[in-house]
Amino acid sequence: MRTLPRWLSVHSAGVPVPVHFVYITIGTGVGMGIVINGALYRGARGAAGEIGFLPFGFDKVLEEPGKIGESYLGMFEEGISAEGIVYRAQKLGLSASLSPKQIFDAAEQGDREALAVVEQEGYHLALAIAAIAAVLDPELVVLGGRIGQRGELLIPPLERRLQQLTPLRPRITASKLGDDSVLLGSIATALEVAHNLVFQDYVNSNNGGS
Repeated sequence: MRTLPRWLSVHSAGVPVPVHFVYITIGTGVGMGIVINGALYRGARGAAGEIGFLPFGFDKVLEEPGKIGESYLGMFEEGISAEGIVYRAQKLGLSASLSPKQIFDAAEQGDREALAVVEQEGYHLALAIAAIAAVLDPELVVLGGRIGQRGELLIPPLERRLQQLTPLRPRITASKLGDDSVLLGSIATALEVAHNLVFQDYVNSNNGGS
């Protein structure tokens, strides 16, 4: 998700802070922040964590070649984000007017079709986390965003599928900060940058005066 701030900090999850973890946000889009050795990892072009472009998640994308352009969101994002959830719900016979929140609420009440949608969402997430675990080996995966924070429904099918996919299974939890996690992470990182700049100015001024 292009609008996901890459400066999401280790302070944003509302859980004990490990030194290697990823934060995956799932809502109208999908994105991931990566922390390695306690520091945010951005990649060579600042694109580390653009998991929306993982090549799985939405079969109908495979049937529409030539889609990659400036507006292309990625196969995984189209399959796992809010739009993909609504699409899968319709395929299972649920009303097209239902929002992802209403679908998850129906699943919470035991609706069979809604539960199947949530299970598919968990399975798709497990594919991504299996790939992430193989490459980054994070200690923890934190789920956030309007969809990701519904961990009480998402995490059980996700973990069941993950057990079938890989022996590399990080701890998975939902963010306890809700919609504020990215904002708070951004503020924490801005404060850290400001602190470093002030400290460097202080060191430089003292060195210049000696």
